[in-house]
Amino acid sequence: MSHKESYKVKIQFQSGDKVNDVLKDCYFYPHPNNDGTYEFFLEKFDMPLATGLKNGSAFTFPLGTFSWVIPNPSDPENPLKFKGKDTKATATGSYLNNDTRKVSIRVKRPSLGDDVSGESGTFQAHTGQTLDPEKEAASSAKA
Repeated sequence: MSHKESYKVKIQFQSGDKVNDVLKDCYFYPHPNNDGTYEFFLEKFDMPLATGLKNGSAFTFPLGTFSWVIPNPSDPENPLKFKGKDTKATATGSYLNNDTRKVSIRVKRPSLGDDVSGESGTFQAHTGQTLDPEKEAASSAKA
């Protein structure tokens, strides 16, 4: 399956401890049924890790050696949220994974409210226009 680059809502920014920057290898893509929902993909495999996603959805997925949750259940202020559509789509939210390595490299002692069960943070994603519309049209024609 080949997706149009200009419709991929790619994760561009990921906050957190940067121990695992692998979310930047993922993207959301409009569901083929055009029902207003999104699918979540790992770029190099183009296989969905989650489907049927919309504002407020929550999902878990394996990535690397960790299990991930979007949004972070401990961060209700940052739910999964989509805005715009097609080549103007964006997504934001929070995440949590079960990577506990960061606990051992902390300089400060954890404070009340710190999440020490894994890496957590927020992300921002947006569509990106391809530099060559003819190449994108050719790749879409092959699909």
